[in-house]
Amino acid sequence: MSYIYRMKIYNFKILVSVLVFCIGASLNARNQSDNYNGIVQSDEQIPIEGATVLIKTDNQTIGKTTTNENGLFIYPKLENSVPTEIMITALGFEDKKISIHQLDNVIILHKRILELPSINVSSPKSSSQLQESTHKSEISKRSATSLVSNNPVSSLRQPQLLKQGSTHSSKIRINGSAPLYFFNGNPIGDNPNHYGMFSIVPSSVVGELQFYPTGTSAEFQSPVVLDIGIQEKFNFHSNTEIDFSAVQTTGTYSFGSDKYFITGALRKSVLDKLVKYAKYKSDRRTTPPTNFQDIAIISGVKLSNKTTLYINHLNSYDFLEYNTVSTTNNNYGLSTFQHSKLNFTGLRLKIIEKNQLYNFEISRKSRLEEYKASPPLNKSQGLDIYLTEQNYIYNSNIDITLFSTSLDLKGGVSITYIPQRKTKLNQKNWDFLSPEDPSNNPLIYQHEINNLYHNASIIEKELNSAMYVSMISHFEDFKIENGIRFDKFSNLNHSGDFNLRTNISYQLDSQKFLSLYFGTFSENPVQNILENYQVLVRDNISLLKPVHTKLVSLTFKSNSLKLSLFKKKISDIPETVYDLSKVKSIGNVSDQFISVSSSAELIFNGADITFEKSALFGTKFDLYTYYGYSHADKTNSYISTDYELNAPHKFYLELYYYISRKITFGTDFSFHTGYAYTPHLPYTEYTKYDRYSEAYIKHLSSFDNSERFPDNYTINLSSRYKVGDTEFFLAVSNITNRKNPLVATSDGYIYDAGIMPTVGFTWKL
Repeated sequence: MSYIYRMKIYNFKILVSVLVFCIGASLNARNQSDNYNGIVQSDEQIPIEGATVLIKTDNQTIGKTTTNENGLFIYPKLENSVPTEIMITALGFEDKKISIHQLDNVIILHKRILELPSINVSSPKSSSQLQESTHKSEISKRSATSLVSNNPVSSLRQPQLLKQGSTHSSKIRINGSAPLYFFNGNPIGDNPNHYGMFSIVPSSVVGELQFYPTGTSAEFQSPVVLDIGIQEKFNFHSNTEIDFSAVQTTGTYSFGSDKYFITGALRKSVLDKLVKYAKYKSDRRTTPPTNFQDIAIISGVKLSNKTTLYINHLNSYDFLEYNTVSTTNNNYGLSTFQHSKLNFTGLRLKIIEKNQLYNFEISRKSRLEEYKASPPLNKSQGLDIYLTEQNYIYNSNIDITLFSTSLDLKGGVSITYIPQRKTKLNQKNWDFLSPEDPSNNPLIYQHEINNLYHNASIIEKELNSAMYVSMISHFEDFKIENGIRFDKFSNLNHSGDFNLRTNISYQLDSQKFLSLYFGTFSENPVQNILENYQVLVRDNISLLKPVHTKLVSLTFKSNSLKLSLFKKKISDIPETVYDLSKVKSIGNVSDQFISVSSSAELIFNGADITFEKSALFGTKFDLYTYYGYSHADKTNSYISTDYELNAPHKFYLELYYYISRKITFGTDFSFHTGYAYTPHLPYTEYTKYDRYSEAYIKHLSSFDNSERFPDNYTINLSSRYKVGDTEFFLAVSNITNRKNPLVATSDGYIYDAGIMPTVGFTWKL
C-alpha cells in the first residue's frame, strides 16, 4: 500500500471522527440546564461558602446570589435578559469575572495578597505592570489544543515572542533574549534541553505562569523571565489526573492535608513509538518526533503558621535519533542523534513575619548534553561531529522583603557555583552553529576550523554571584520602582557590573495604566552547548565580557487594548574573529588564528498592539489578536546585516466559539515574515579575493543573512468536549506548514513538522 493511499485513508478517518464529534456535540447542546450554576472553590479545592455571585449584562448587574456550604450557587435563566458575564467575590480571594459561555462546573478563586494592617505582602518575584500572568484554567485550555497537550509554554501569547526552529518549539526568544526559567522560586536554567518540541515541566503541575517579556526588576539577571508556579494544595485530598494524546501521555497524582501536600507527574512520549512502526516516506525533509520522559515531584510542608518548606524535583530525559537519505552533496546521507539529561532538586523556605517576607532557596542541577552527526558506514566525507558536555550547578539565594504603608524594600544575594564543566568535541565540517540555525553553511575558514578544533577537551569551574536592592514607593496613582544590581562572573575578563532598573507606572483609572521602563543587564555568555559558538566561547572564556543589554519600553493599556513601544540594544555578544597576522602559509595557521571576541551587537526597535475581548457577538466568542513590528540589525567586526531570529511583521488571531458549557471550537491563525538566512554560495564567490585578506572576509560576510525565507503562515484548529470529569480534545496543528521552511542547506530547505492531528483526553479522578 503506497504512502499517499495510506495518508488518504488516514485523513478520511480523521474527517469521519470530526463529523461524529460535531454531531454528538450538537445533540448534547440541546440538553442544557435551565439554570446557571457552579461550585466555587479555592486553589486547594476547598468549597468557598458565602461567596457573592453577580449576574451581569454589559457591566450592569441584573441578578445576585450566594454560594452555600458546598460552594454551590444556582441562578435561574431569565427570559427577557441574556447575561454576558458572572462576577464572583469572596473575602480573602481575588475577584473573578467569567464570560457566561465559559461558566464551568468548578470555578477556582485565587487567594488575595496577604493583607496585614496597612501592609501588603506579595511575592518577591513580581513587579508592577511588567509581568503577564496566565492561570491554570487558561494554561490547560491552550495547552490541550497545541501539538503537545501538556506543554505550558504553548499557552504563552505575546507579540514580541518568536520561536527558534519549529512553530511547535518551546525554545523562545524575545528580541534576541532567551528567557531565564524559574520553577517554584528555584532557577532551573535557560531554554529547555529538549529538542524544541515541549517544555520541561508538564502543565498538570503548573498553577500559574508569570511571564516578563518587556523587562524585569533588579532581582532578576535577565530581561526576560518565565516563572513557573506550582499548585499549592494544602487540604485533605487525593487526586489523579491522566492526560493522553497522540504525542504524549502524562499521569499526575496528588495527595495531602492542611499541613502538607505531595504532587507527582510522569510524562512519556508516544508519537516516536507510532512513527517507528509506521514506516512512511516523504518527499520533504522535516523535523522528526523526539523520545522524551519527564518526572516532576513537588511537595510542601507547613512547619508553622508562618513558615513553609517546598521541595521540588525534576528529572528529564530526551533522545532524538534519525537518518537522512543521500543528497546532492552527500552521497551517504547522515545519521544524527541528540541526547540530553537533566536532574534538578531545589528547596525553598518561605517565612512571613509581621511586615517581612523571607525566601531562602538552594538547588542542585546536573545536566548532560550529547550531539552526534556523521555519515553512515564511517565514510570520510561530509559532516562528522561528536559533541558532549556534562556539568553540575549549585545555586543559593536569599530574598528579604520589608513592607510599609508607602514604601516596600527588597534585597537579595545569590551565588552560582559550577565545580566542574566538561566539554569534549571531535568534529569535521561543523561550523559551531546550532542545528536549528536558519543557515546550515560552512564558515569561511572551515578548513582551518577543522584543523584547529578537530579535537577539543575543556574542563573548567565557575563561581558567579549577585546582589540587589530594590525600592518600591507608592503615592497617589503612581508606583515607582528603582533598583540596583551587582553581578560578578569569575571566568570572564571583567571584575563586575552594576546595573540599574527603573519602572514608573501611572494608574489613570481601574482599567487604564501607563508604564515607562528602563533597565540594564549583564549576562553570562556561556549557554547550552548547542547554542551558537559555545565551544569557542568556553575555549576563550577568559577573553570575553558579559553580554550587556539596555532596554527602554513604554506601555499603555486601556480596557481590552494594549500598546507598547520598545528599544533594545544587546552588546558584547561573542562572535568569531580571525587574526590574519597568525597565517604562516597557505593553508597553515597558528592556534590563535580563530578565536571569539565580545564585539557583536544587536539593536531592536519596535511597537505592537494587542486586543483581547471576551463575550463577543452574543457572548459566544472570545477574541485575542495582535500585530507587532520590529526592526533588528546585527553588527559584527566585518559587516552589519539583518538579525536571523527576527520577523519584522507579526500577526496573530485566536478565536474561541462556545457552543455550550461543554463544547468549544477554536482556531488560531498566525503570520510572520520569514527569517533571514545566509544562502549557499557558488565556488566563484570564494575566488574573487586572496583567501587570507580582510577583503575576502568582508566579501563573504556581505552574504550573511542576505536572503529571507518565504512568509510563514500557520492555521491550527481545535475542539473540546467535556463529559463529567473527562475532557476530550481534537486539534489539527500547522496545516499550512508545507510552505514553511526552517533551515536552508546546500541541498535545499528543511521544513517544519508535518500536519499533525492530535486526539486525546484529560481524565480527572
